[in-house]
Order: sequence, then C-alpha cells, then structure tokens
Amino acid sequence: MAAAAAMRPGSAVWVCRLCGKEDQETVQWTVSPTNGLCGSMPADWARGPDALIDGKAPGQRPKLDDAQRQALVAIIESGPIPSIHGVVRWRLIDLARWLHAEFAVSLDETTVGRELKKLGYVKLTARPRHHAQDTDRRTGGV
Repeated sequence: MAAAAAMRPGSAVWVCRLCGKEDQETVQWTVSPTNGLCGSMPADWARGPDALIDGKAPGQRPKLDDAQRQALVAIIESGPIPSIHGVVRWRLIDLARWLHAEFAVSLDETTVGRELKKLGYVKLTARPRHHAQDTDRRTGGV
C-alpha cells in the first residue's frame, strides 16, 4: 500500500508519516532513487511498481566469503598434516571443524559439501566390500 502511494506525485509526506518520519528534511529526500523511500523502506520500492511485481528477491547471504573459500581450497589442495590436523584425509566433518576453528563459521557437513561442489570438487567414497570377501583369491595371490 505504501509503495503504491509513494508512486503518486505529492505523496511523499504520507509515506514518511507511514514510516514514522515527519520532519521536513526527511520529506525532501523521500523519493530520491539513491536513498529509497524514507531511507528505511526496501530498495525495490524506489524502483517502482514493476520491481514489486517481477523483481527478483535478493536471497540469503552466502555462508562463506571469497577469502574463506580460497582458504578452504588451499587447505584441501595442500592436504591434511596428520600431526597438526589429526587426520590422514579430509572428511566433510573435519573441514567443517577446521572452518569453525579458523573463521568461527559454523557449517553443517552438507553445507560444506555443497560449497565444495560449487568449487568443482566431487565427493569420493570407497567401494564397499563384503566382510567375507577373500582378496587373496581374487587377485591370484598365494
């Protein structure tokens, strides 16, 4: 309702009153494209009614920024050091713990997996073997 009222000429005062800002200087910059409406309304409202109908929502902020992603790639490429990291190969839970220790970012294993997939990594899993399978007989060993 406020967005539709703001698009009409002469309605800046009414929109500011709706926001709870009634002073004269607020009214002067109310419909400025750089400030938005009343400074506290969504920026989509300043772009007009078309933005309200088919404008794309901004979505959620990324969990990791670019510097954190680069550090994650560097730690994966260098591999874990068993004496320092306590593991011989990276698991998702180990990487989540490392991210929490380095950047104080709490991520779930699935979120770390999703981030790695975006970076072009694939999850490798060992092929399951039956517990009674005889490996010597299959390879021709003695």
